[in-house]
Amino acid sequence: MIQELESQGVVSKTHAPFNSPIWPVHKSEGEWRLTVDYRALNEVTPPLSTAMPDMLELQYELESKAAKWYATTDIANALFSIPLAAECRPQFAFTWRGVQYTWNRLPQGWKHSPTICHGLIQTALEKGDAPEHLQYIDDIIVWGNTAAEVFEKGKEIIQILLEASFAIKKSKVKGPAREIQFLGVKWQDGQQQIPTDVINKITAMSPPTNKKETQAFLGAIGFWRIHIPEYSQIVSPLYLVTQKKNDFHCGPEQQQAFAQIKQEITHAVALGPVRTGPEVKNVLYSAAGSHGLSWSLWQKVPGETRGRPLGFWSRSYRGSEANYTPTEKEILAAAEGVQAASEVIGTEAQLLLAPRLPVLGWMFKGKVPSTHHATDATWSKWIALITQCARMGKLNRPRILEIITNWPEGENFGLTDEEQEQVTRAEEAPPYNQLPAEEMHYALFTDGSCRIVGMNRKWKAAMWSPTRQVIHDCETCAAIRQAKRVKPLWYGGRWSKYKYGEAWQIEYIALPQIRHGKRYVLTMVEATTGWLETYPVPHATAWNTILGLERQVLWRHGTPERIESDNGTHFKNSLINTWAREHGIEWVCHIPYHAPAAGKMERHNALLKTQLRALGGGSFKNWEQHLAKATWLVNTQGSTN
Repeated sequence: MIQELESQGVVSKTHAPFNSPIWPVHKSEGEWRLTVDYRALNEVTPPLSTAMPDMLELQYELESKAAKWYATTDIANALFSIPLAAECRPQFAFTWRGVQYTWNRLPQGWKHSPTICHGLIQTALEKGDAPEHLQYIDDIIVWGNTAAEVFEKGKEIIQILLEASFAIKKSKVKGPAREIQFLGVKWQDGQQQIPTDVINKITAMSPPTNKKETQAFLGAIGFWRIHIPEYSQIVSPLYLVTQKKNDFHCGPEQQQAFAQIKQEITHAVALGPVRTGPEVKNVLYSAAGSHGLSWSLWQKVPGETRGRPLGFWSRSYRGSEANYTPTEKEILAAAEGVQAASEVIGTEAQLLLAPRLPVLGWMFKGKVPSTHHATDATWSKWIALITQCARMGKLNRPRILEIITNWPEGENFGLTDEEQEQVTRAEEAPPYNQLPAEEMHYALFTDGSCRIVGMNRKWKAAMWSPTRQVIHDCETCAAIRQAKRVKPLWYGGRWSKYKYGEAWQIEYIALPQIRHGKRYVLTMVEATTGWLETYPVPHATAWNTILGLERQVLWRHGTPERIESDNGTHFKNSLINTWAREHGIEWVCHIPYHAPAAGKMERHNALLKTQLRALGGGSFKNWEQHLAKATWLVNTQGSTN
């Protein structure tokens, strides 16, 4: 194998001060792959600013296409198509039978090889204006409604790759076909399924006899946990015996868990496709059991007798969560379910929430019960998450509707006429002086502490003391007061601290979804001049945020010192924090309810939408085609500076 690689110029003999042990891997096709144990090298290799795409996000995106035909392409020896710089080759040296070799091409086993390979292939496809596709390193998939359409797309992809000096194996090209495997998952009609050979392999596995075998079994089946309801609770006895503090034993609980999870995977259902539109009903069913949380996401459209599942999630309680009250556990399950659902169907889709306890009504009032185990900060996070999501979506009804049903277990899904009346949008109350006499007393506050005297509202003196205390204890209120006392960075018509390109404000705006699946625009405003950069994306995620900033800001204007954003999860998370820290960027989140914090951003977003509407003839039609021109118009005509 080494001689063959040497004859192809992939490796060559060398004399280097570095050396790593080789680690051959037996491939499923029967061939051998030469890999090297680069763990020591990986530990001292600095991180890259770019990252790999998330496989789960790719699956969600492909699921949303609901395609009829597919085709996949797998580049042959993609890593070996990428030359390694001569000055970097010594550190990749290895020894075989007393002879030292090194790689002339990108080696397998080095931690940045997949990222570099993915980026180069992605760049080649973008330069070649490739048709709509999804890519994970060297695996590429295209889709369409007819075999001919998919064939032409696949042919175009292959031609672009060949022109970029990548090799394609005919045996690695699959389709057009109605059923295909991509990233190990079986795809058919937009649904993801567990391949039959995977099910057969797992069900044929013998009961584990030690920790290593248990971990191998859990690793094999854990990849498919999204297909299995209450997976975490079922396999918890098996996880228990893999912990370092516990000795291995395969008792009755472990045997039952092993048998049950194998039975569950044989009955696992297909997931998807993700459908959109006003007629689609998305239902999140959440529950909190004695050992953990579980939630599932379903969809139903008119004409279906039963909804289709989009995924099942579960996990055990962590830390003090086991001590939460039943109500707190239900709210925790609902909050985490909302986050999981938003990754699948997006943040703009309507969502019906079906918890086991009617706990949401008073959450909209911002109340925290007097008896609770979770901290006030945790409660605030739960309330903010759920109530914020409830206010997103169309105005004719809230995004989250508190409907207590037994669906999806029941045969009849949907809202009764009585339930429909309960969830319609609330109407504005009549003026106080038009209320019946019996309603006036409690019209403004249930304790009657607020009155109308003449044209003014009057409160009892007792109201002011607790109100002042609440404001005094509010962290957000304190931050707003501090912001008002401090001289703003933007003052007197100029940016008082930073120079051009050193400070940016960013935000996502949502637009109608287009044919290629994009429905968000990352908008970036340079703070000193108001210069606008835009980047369209299918999902508002941390990865897309980083990608947009690197392409539109860092590569064009240099690395900034400061970036300001809101507190959304696509901005405030560990991936963003790590990226900002590596680049020496101060990432500042706006103060909630403090309008001046994001005023410049809001003005530019309004200008951008106005230009897009004008270019689209009064609507956002073909907004992605008009985005570049609309951005240019804002920068040349609509700047507020």
